[in-house]
Amino acid sequence: VLFLAFSLSRMYVCARCTAANRKDAQELVDLAQCYSHFSYEVSSRNVLVCDIQGVGGLWTDPQIHSSNPKHFGKGNLGETGIRAFLMR
Repeated sequence: VLFLAFSLSRMYVCARCTAANRKDAQELVDLAQCYSHFSYEVSSRNVLVCDIQGVGGLWTDPQIHSSNPKHFGKGNLGETGIRAFLMR
C-alpha cells in the first residue's frame, strides 16, 4: 500500500516507496498538484484545494484556502495560503 501526503505541492511522506512504485507516486503527486490548480481556476481564483492526502488513488483530508477567510474552518489561510501554494 502506498501512502502519500502532499503539502504545498511537495510530497513529504511516501511509506514503503520503492524504485518500482516511485513513478506511480510521482504521478499521484502530479495529479494532486494539477487538481489543486484546477480548483483554483474553476473557482475563478477564489478557492484552492491542497494538502491532499490518501492511499493509492483514494484522496482524503484536503485543506481548502478561500479568498473568504470565514469559509472552510480554521485551516483556511485565505489569500496568504493561496499565494504560498502558487509560489512553490
